[in-house]
Amino acid sequence: MRLKNLERELGLSLINRSNNFAGFTPEADRVLAWAREIVSVYQGLKLEVELLKHGVNGTLLLGVVQQCSVALPLLLKAVQARYPQLDYRIAVLSADQLLEALNRHTVDVGIGFF
Repeated sequence: MRLKNLERELGLSLINRSNNFAGFTPEADRVLAWAREIVSVYQGLKLEVELLKHGVNGTLLLGVVQQCSVALPLLLKAVQARYPQLDYRIAVLSADQLLEALNRHTVDVGIGFF
């Protein structure tokens, strides 16, 4: 029923119809891409509102290669001054481990040189 209402509102067929469901139209794929974008933007808006209400909080997971750890205290001091509610965890990794951690999203930020 909701799809029929959407089709009527858009003036566009989204479903290939026969006696049974015969799949989505190419136009439906485009509409779905837009819908995903709209949902993503809305979720970003909700996060932004939470940041405005409560400030940045949570835990930041930092991956750092050992050679770059010398500058880390200054960086963390600046971050802590700007975002006092933010906690952080640090993992000292090799360059390969850091790239892997970034790809797997097991760290939020990677500090290194390549």
